[in-house]
Amino acid sequence: MKIREGFISNSSSSSFIIAFKQKERCLTCGRPYDDVIHMIEKNTHGYCNNEIYAIGENNVIKEINSLVEFEYVDENIDEGKKQLSKYDFVNDVKKYSIEGYQVAYINVDRCDENLLEYVRNEDNCKIIHSFES
Repeated sequence: MKIREGFISNSSSSSFIIAFKQKERCLTCGRPYDDVIHMIEKNTHGYCNNEIYAIGENNVIKEINSLVEFEYVDENIDEGKKQLSKYDFVNDVKKYSIEGYQVAYINVDRCDENLLEYVRNEDNCKIIHSFES
């Protein structure tokens, strides 16, 4: 899957539109367990450029709508490539929000292997769309 916005070079990060459920709090101390947003916020490495572009349905939709024209091709469709539009992205974000998920638009630096692994494999985190940034 790719989004192309003008010139694309070898990318060192991946962007994701994700859906996640807030994790419960520790029964002993009341501290919330880490979710993807907390993991990005507490990244203190300095050498990883993880970013939160938007959190929440309205903010994510606003970011999607502010993107310049782009071509998004889903290469995982059996019958060939399917062209997706901003309208498809917005509908998918709304669908997950209705199902009770928090949605976010994030960027994860490839040097942060732990965060990439979490985003791709955590049961609590669903990738709505991913693309090179």
